[in-house]
Amino acid sequence: ESRDPDVREEVAGAYQQAHAISAQLTENLKRQGRVSEKADANAFAILWSALLDGLALLSLVDPERVNPEVLAPQLVELIWNGMKRRYGGL
Repeated sequence: ESRDPDVREEVAGAYQQAHAISAQLTENLKRQGRVSEKADANAFAILWSALLDGLALLSLVDPERVNPEVLAPQLVELIWNGMKRRYGGL
């Protein structure tokens, strides 16, 4: 089906819409001072899309190990706060 131009166009449209929403969210968060002004909205939208696609694929291949409902909050935490320690030390 992916070789069918109509299907490809429909899928591309869905990705473009999701990309625009993610990019706009990033811009809104920048204006609110909630994320760094250096955050690139386009890069974040691509990262988010790739993360969701990968998570969906892994959940299909290994559903017992990869549960999106369990992992989603953990992934959001990693993206939002990173892996940096929040207390004294390195």
